[in-house]
Amino acid sequence: MDEHKFSVGQLVVTTNDSIGTVKRITPTGRVVVRFESGYEETYRKDGSAFSNDIWSYERIVPLTDERLRQIYEKETVRKCRKMFEETKLTYDQAVRILEILCPNGDDNVQSGEN
Repeated sequence: MDEHKFSVGQLVVTTNDSIGTVKRITPTGRVVVRFESGYEETYRKDGSAFSNDIWSYERIVPLTDERLRQIYEKETVRKCRKMFEETKLTYDQAVRILEILCPNGDDNVQSGEN
């Protein structure tokens, strides 16, 4: 297992993209993380989660700028998809949006002109 050196105040991210801050490190090396929601979770010093589930693979790693960018991009796309699910678009609006999203064209997208 990769072992990371965690320190109090350090930003970390879980395998499911939850961002938290190392609140404290116990004398035995356990890492206590407080998440943005206020929830706290304890991890082993190698970053793996304490769990009774042998299939659990959640772990924490230090948050890098690159990982933060990936999380931000993923969240932006999720918000956009949700917005479109809740919006009633006309066919012409949908075609214009697809033209922006697929500037090189797509064989499955019609221009709306027959």
